[in-house]
Amino acid sequence: GKDESLFSASSVRTDRQAGLKTEPVSLEGVRNLRNVDGCNTSSGSSAPFLYRCAALDSISVASSQSLLSSDRLGRPLGAVIDLRNPDEILRAAKGRTEGAEYLYHRLCNNDELDAPQLYKAPFLGDVEAFWGEVESRMPVSQALGPRLATLFDGRAMHRASARYLEEGGLPLLYSAMLASAPQQIGKALHVCLEEVAAGRAVVFHCAKGKDRTGVLAALLQAIAGDTEAQMVHEYARSGALLGGEEAITTSNKGGGSPSNNNGGSHGFSSFFVDWGEFRGSPASAMEETLGWLRTEYGSVEGYLNDHVGFEAKQREQLGTLLLRNDNM
Repeated sequence: GKDESLFSASSVRTDRQAGLKTEPVSLEGVRNLRNVDGCNTSSGSSAPFLYRCAALDSISVASSQSLLSSDRLGRPLGAVIDLRNPDEILRAAKGRTEGAEYLYHRLCNNDELDAPQLYKAPFLGDVEAFWGEVESRMPVSQALGPRLATLFDGRAMHRASARYLEEGGLPLLYSAMLASAPQQIGKALHVCLEEVAAGRAVVFHCAKGKDRTGVLAALLQAIAGDTEAQMVHEYARSGALLGGEEAITTSNKGGGSPSNNNGGSHGFSSFFVDWGEFRGSPASAMEETLGWLRTEYGSVEGYLNDHVGFEAKQREQLGTLLLRNDNM
């Protein structure tokens, strides 16, 4: 049964058909890849629409060709949505395989009608909004000292909010992301709706395929009618599929991380944040995130409607398309 405190009564469906499961998809060089909309391909239903994964920068030539030709996904590829920040993409591009170079060349330089497109929706791109959200949640007693210290040390509040984010862990990271990135989340959802309506597949990813990707996957599962338990279960699978490399970026403070260095802004510089504190994909992290959505917006649907602007008609259209596919 469904957690009615999380989902409003207008949900597209009450539950998934019995026995549906997501299956890891094999593409050489691509980790944590699996379908989102839960179609049981082993029982004869049509191919899924939505896929999630880690970054595509290590994909092989053969797998790139297979992905672009629809051989691997069972339907034409319509879009790849990259949820990373621009500087992350640039750093990763320096080490791309031949297969990744081929894939991105095709995605960015193909004017053919209905050719697959690359979309960028950086969920951590609005740095000031993200850190403003984190700082707004700090207890007054915890924020007072650092705010006073900024008179002498301009980075005092930055360091304090970074420590607060580390203390809050994955639930704080996810909820601050959800609060500060409505436009990018809405963009990703609209791309999914457009491509699914056209019968095409969508692949979306971040760096590891667990944090930003996991949040978007949970929202899409809610639209598709999954229960909270199913959303939590799918999120929690990333840890095992990544084989222990589960941090949002490198575990060392000197390693790469999403950043924005415009004018010395706070950014996501690893000078402040130890991203090693965000390893793993424990079920409790998604449970707490869904609980935050319920507290702040009444339900996932309330969040999508009121904060993101992905309205009931759009949610129903996408959910109905995914439901129809499940029942084929």
